[in-house]
Amino acid sequence: MIVQWRCTYQRINCVSIRQFLRIVGACGPTCLIWLLPLTVMAPILPSGRFLQIYDSLPPEAQRKLVESYLGAVLDNGPRKRAKRVVCSAARFRWRQAATPAIDYRQKKREINALLGELARDAKCSFVKDRSNRALIMAEVIQSIASWLSDMWILVYEHFVQFREAHTSLLFIADVLKKLSDGSRVGGCPCATKACEVDITIRTTAGKDVKHFQFHGCHHITTALLWMWRELFVSMSVSGGRRALGQIPSMLQDIEDALGWRALVRILYGGSYSDGLESDTSEMEGDWEDMEEDEESDDDDEESDEEPTHGGRCICNLHASHWSTEVNQHRLHLRRLVKKYLHSIFSLAPSHDLYCALKDLGSRDLMTTLTKTAPASSDNVAAALEIYAAEADAPSILNLLDQHSYFLRPRDAPILQLASHVLATYPGIRYRTKVITLVEREMAETVHAVAAAVRTTFCHIEDPKHTSELSRILRLPAASSQRAARIEQWVDSVVTPSSGHLHAVAFAAMMMGIPAPVDEGDDADADFLGHLDLDPNDPDLEDIREEMRPPLGERFEGWCEVAGAVKGSAAAALAKVYTKIVEVMPFLRAHDVVEAMQARVSDRPSKRYVSDALAALSSFSKMQRKKIAMKNKKRKQEQDEGPPPLEPMSPVSFSLGAAGFAFSFATAPPPPPPLAGHSSFGGIDDVD
Repeated sequence: MIVQWRCTYQRINCVSIRQFLRIVGACGPTCLIWLLPLTVMAPILPSGRFLQIYDSLPPEAQRKLVESYLGAVLDNGPRKRAKRVVCSAARFRWRQAATPAIDYRQKKREINALLGELARDAKCSFVKDRSNRALIMAEVIQSIASWLSDMWILVYEHFVQFREAHTSLLFIADVLKKLSDGSRVGGCPCATKACEVDITIRTTAGKDVKHFQFHGCHHITTALLWMWRELFVSMSVSGGRRALGQIPSMLQDIEDALGWRALVRILYGGSYSDGLESDTSEMEGDWEDMEEDEESDDDDEESDEEPTHGGRCICNLHASHWSTEVNQHRLHLRRLVKKYLHSIFSLAPSHDLYCALKDLGSRDLMTTLTKTAPASSDNVAAALEIYAAEADAPSILNLLDQHSYFLRPRDAPILQLASHVLATYPGIRYRTKVITLVEREMAETVHAVAAAVRTTFCHIEDPKHTSELSRILRLPAASSQRAARIEQWVDSVVTPSSGHLHAVAFAAMMMGIPAPVDEGDDADADFLGHLDLDPNDPDLEDIREEMRPPLGERFEGWCEVAGAVKGSAAAALAKVYTKIVEVMPFLRAHDVVEAMQARVSDRPSKRYVSDALAALSSFSKMQRKKIAMKNKKRKQEQDEGPPPLEPMSPVSFSLGAAGFAFSFATAPPPPPPLAGHSSFGGIDDVD
């Protein structure tokens, strides 16, 4: 027994969890009492402690540490051992000498010089009748392609210079942004989107590993993201925990440069996942991503359509040139990316990020969303969109009851989507909430349209014009007199323009820039159409909501929500119509609205007013028809009268001592209507 304990004590120094369980199984459960004091981890060796200290120092201090202490150890130690260490270092240097150098500074100077040539060529092309832009662009692409191939050899074959490769990839991403923005390098950006890109990644022996071929410099981002995945997987293979601790900071750099969607694309080798939609700019042009893995002559060649390759999946999450060991390390990268994206979601959630995390298998997203939603207006809108996508009506109702004050007017599409979910959910509480939202939001939209109309037709509320409108509404529809008076009325209420063109504006017009249209004191400052250059730019949402709110689309959206409520929104819509004709009486006549739309049709900045008037006019016309149908039906019921009753014989009976006779007979018909009297049912103007 003592010998057994001694053997156990000798083996416990190199114990792992699996070995420890085997020892317990061999010695019996009673040995746990004696083994627990011995299961303390073996002390770290001096070399391990030295490496920990070395890694924690800055580069200058690391150099000083090696010169001051390791040099003294080699000089004062045994000569034979010191000579063996020096020979090993010489062999290591000889192996590293064959590796290509990234040479970040030299490549940066070279590419920046080419970008300067592009800017100068754009200036000279105005004077000369020729341009070398295509040749310079081809040289830039060739320089980037050769640089990427050298990076792959360093990070995947030799496992060195990870930080330098990461910095170089960030620089290339910045260069691609400059090329996409024509104002940064001069010239039209269409030239950069039409150029051909051909990038081939080869091993040191000249074997093709990856081949990218597409049109447009902006698609080089796909090659960058593929290279980042190779870099991170190689770091995980060679560096262990220390390398994994550096990856989150690199992911933050990528997120700052390319956005969080790039992190998801890294896991798929630069391609898009099924749940991550690509941007419109990324889908322009044709591009082909081919992966070549030349097998030996003895191996059977398999097409990419096969579900497996050598017994392993060949989807975008894997690479065909990875070994089994390298393929396992991609799971570390997936875990780090998922953790980083979850940290972003906990601060700034969005529906796209939620879908990406859900595809990656993240859990507790709804719990995180519940805690994060009340932080800001963007978070509340994102939470509402996610709940609507998941058809979670109770969460939607709870969020609206507690934090609806966070919602902005531009969040109306998301609120309408959530209202659709509430309208289709069983329960009177949800339908009541939807009706309240519809009535309130439509009333607010009506007031917003009225304010926009007052800026375009500044004299519309003058008493004399209001009286004239009342007289116009009494005229017969489709008459020439009514049409002429409507034109005169619109001319009198519209906001006049000065009609004077500034000298600078005239010079700009001569150069081809559209001249601004002066619309009075409330003229649109965006006369050059800056808001229309990128309608999906999130940075301009607040300005677009202030200057050109989509009031017509917003009102029509609430009409659709009201239609989704089963037979309960008719009264609310009738109240809205009453409010409309009270605030804007001209909406009682469709021809008046058409004349107002025609007057503002030549003003692009007031197109949203025309769309809003069209939406409200269509709604008012529908409500007038419903009212006319109800009045017509009521009039028919009054004219027909109650149905005649069959005559019955009188019946008499007595109660108690006193007898009371009751006679049941048909009632006499109602008297005819008086001469000259007619019943009114309807409205003044029904189209």
